[in-house]
Amino acid sequence: MTSEQLTEMYEQATALAESGQHAAALEQFVAYLRYRPNDGQALNDAATLLYCMGRSQEAIGLYEKACQVCQGDALTQVYWNLSEVYLQ
Repeated sequence: MTSEQLTEMYEQATALAESGQHAAALEQFVAYLRYRPNDGQALNDAATLLYCMGRSQEAIGLYEKACQVCQGDALTQVYWNLSEVYLQ
């Protein structure tokens, strides 16, 4: 899959998530992550969808993986999201 196709897949997933189609968005993120398993932003986004869908334990696993690959502000956002799951 080309870089352009992966970018399009990520953008579709984001658009689906923003329109409230969480299950469809999650499917797109999972497909995207098969090609880019260490994309911290995509891991964070997929985890957030899982959390919104009430699948907190699965979300924690993805947030923890995102913590391993993110840096800087992205890592701060992942920690923030992870803390919200734990406080729930």
